[in-house]
Amino acid sequence: MKIVIVIPPRVDGRWVGREDKHGGFGRITIPYTACQIHSMIKRDLPEAKIKILECQRDELNRDEALERLEKMRPDVVVCFLSWAQLNNDRALAETNFPTIGVILQQFIDQREAVEHYDLRCNWFTKQEVEQPIIKGLREIACTGNILKTPGFIVRTNQGSLKDTGNVSPADMTTFPMPSFDAFKLEKYFSLRRKAGLPEPVKIHLNTMKGCLYRCSFCGQANRGQGVRTQSVSQVGRQIRFLIKRYDVTNFLFFDNEFAVDMERAKGLCMEFIKLPKPIRFEINNRVELFDNSLINLLAEAGCIGVRCGIETCDPVTQAVLKKRINLEAARKTLRDIKATGMRVHLYMTPGIPGETRKTLDMNARFIAEVDADTFSYGALSLMPNSDFYNEYKKKGWINEQDWSVYFSQSKLCFKNSSYNSMEEIRKAQQYMLSQVEVFKKQNRIA
Repeated sequence: MKIVIVIPPRVDGRWVGREDKHGGFGRITIPYTACQIHSMIKRDLPEAKIKILECQRDELNRDEALERLEKMRPDVVVCFLSWAQLNNDRALAETNFPTIGVILQQFIDQREAVEHYDLRCNWFTKQEVEQPIIKGLREIACTGNILKTPGFIVRTNQGSLKDTGNVSPADMTTFPMPSFDAFKLEKYFSLRRKAGLPEPVKIHLNTMKGCLYRCSFCGQANRGQGVRTQSVSQVGRQIRFLIKRYDVTNFLFFDNEFAVDMERAKGLCMEFIKLPKPIRFEINNRVELFDNSLINLLAEAGCIGVRCGIETCDPVTQAVLKKRINLEAARKTLRDIKATGMRVHLYMTPGIPGETRKTLDMNARFIAEVDADTFSYGALSLMPNSDFYNEYKKKGWINEQDWSVYFSQSKLCFKNSSYNSMEEIRKAQQYMLSQVEVFKKQNRIA
């Protein structure tokens, strides 16, 4: 069986992240989910011949990509699709070749996506990705179709959709090493240099699935699917390989919460300390998931940056997001992190229904008080299948149907009790930004 893994072209010249945990625009990043899928097919279907059509890396436009795919003559295509770019990506999935569409990020409601955009390829994975693809490919090899393998939405010959049932979440400790070599990482390094991006190269690793928390705005929020992680030794093997093979020593852990398992997080730090070369890495982590021992271990292991989602400091808007944070404890934790020399980046989210000028002042004061090195302040956006999205859809409060607009934020996509347009939200963002400087100046004077 000839299998082609397809990553569609860039969109309007911009690189698109088509990853388990991310599905929007980004800088030139080295794929991880596709490397993982490749390695599992190679291990579990050794008789298969696997080719890769990486349109972004190889700078192919849609017509060039379709022409190249036609010449490959695959028996099956596995095509990655970004939830935020479905109208652009669909051309590579809707060819004459039998195709498994993988709509990312993982916790999108894939059936809704298929129906919403009337997507037309043969089979779609739903939420779980890796194991269904392997078992689905086996069924295709035997029968020419996927009808019994759980974890798929199937478009029948009559055009209707059939759900093959749910699949148990995969045990990530069984995953093999991602096939980094198959994707020719040096080509991504060259593209980054060509684009003038800063050196050294940073590789993104996603070593967990799921989340402990139920934030209303997040498509990754906990819905009982559990939290799963790769083992310490798995992660260590990947980093050792990347150091030895590519001399890469800079990493970003894209995991929702690096310390979802405190023992594992500390074990990872100890593993990194023993590496043949020192590494530098950054993590995402809930501000509640630190203790002094972890903070010190992170600094010793080479962590240079911690990214924490605060979102809002106002109890009213915290309730909207279902994200309650003890701000006093957070201040202490963030100051302790900075005291070690690690940088602190905060994710803030203005534009929340119920937000006022006072909310923005509270946010700005917190940023100034903890002396965050950097912070992002993108407006609250819609994430399909988040609690926020589902509630607003049920109430008829969503006024834009194109999901790409949710990510681009070119217009206000939902009813907002505090704002009537994105222009008003952008003014609020700028106000908050200016107030950070005001409070920083006050702190220096004090």
